Amino acid sequence: SLPPLSFINDELVQVIRDEVALRGYASFNGVVQGFCFRKGVAAFEHLGLPLTPLEVPVLKYLWDAQCKIDKYIFSFLGMRSMCTICDLDKELVGMLNSFCIPTLVRHSAKGLNPEEIDLADDNPSVSTQPSIPRSFAEFGFGTLLRHPLVIGNFFPPPHLRDIPPIGSDKLQPLLLQYARESCGRGAALDPSSFAEFVASQLRVRHIAELGIRIVVGP
Repeated sequence: SLPPLSFINDELVQVIRDEVALRGYASFNGVVQGFCFRKGVAAFEHLGLPLTPLEVPVLKYLWDAQCKIDKYIFSFLGMRSMCTICDLDKELVGMLNSFCIPTLVRHSAKGLNPEEIDLADDNPSVSTQPSIPRSFAEFGFGTLLRHPLVIGNFFPPPHLRDIPPIGSDKLQPLLLQYARESCGRGAALDPSSFAEFVASQLRVRHIAELGIRIVVGP
């Protein structure tokens, strides 16, 4: 007999957690592939289940969140010639909270029945106000440092575990200093030279160590 949907959902929640522990970030495709690998099949449709991946609640949740995250990162990078992972983390959290995206833990605890009674409704000692995530990692998808779009644009070194607390507000004074010292009147700013200047001022070998991205124009 086929396993109940709740069992499949719980298995996939564990796959998400395992992907985060192993790779640092859980993507929709990575989770589906990891689940299929555990079951010894090449694709989800080979599992013989009468449903598609997006009919599993936790996968639908992950897909919806990932679409919003990826679109926001593309937009964030497209509008900035100078930015940091710290900036992105704060703005992503604000965006996800504005859409009321729950954390993986809270989503998984809701159950599969939309009419299920929450014990907190009848128990005043149980808080009905969930804590609001203050960092991307708190959502349960993994660290922003291991997100494919972040890796491909900020190039954080593999050994970096925590997002450096460097925002673009720390870079603006350096930009003015560089412009005064290195740029002639009307001369265009050279991003590579400016990146080297920032690295030297902040005493690192490369700006990637601080989660900084500097490119030509937004």
